[in-house]
Amino acid sequence: MDDTERNALVQELGQAMSDISEDCYCAGWLGGTEYFIPELCRRAVETGRTQYWGHGEITPQQARQLMALAERAGCWADTDYYSVGYDSFQPFPIPPEYVEAIEREQSSEYARRRQQSAEPFVAPDGADHCGSSRGEGSEGPPRR
Repeated sequence: MDDTERNALVQELGQAMSDISEDCYCAGWLGGTEYFIPELCRRAVETGRTQYWGHGEITPQQARQLMALAERAGCWADTDYYSVGYDSFQPFPIPPEYVEAIEREQSSEYARRRQQSAEPFVAPDGADHCGSSRGEGSEGPPRR
């Protein structure tokens, strides 16, 4: 695979990760997404169970698709310096603070209730609390 093809895969993977961040946290790229999503995907595939993150989820099917894309690219993705694109990133091993955050979230009462119901989350008022324009204004300043 040449660099152009690999870069295109990294951009596609980064956008897919950003979409999940937006769906789960109303943030185009929540700090730590580069660690959280690969680990949640690993867990979803390993257990065959949906992983809950924020007010969204990563299903085993989504996880398999993202992992296949990461495997083809030979990496995962992280935002680039200016947060306008994505760079290749190797998240494993996951730093302990991210593992602890995932464990806290997966063992929360909210996650337990969602796992028991196994139904997609709908806000009580039925509203889209992230707004209708994905990604606009949610990226924030560069993190580095």
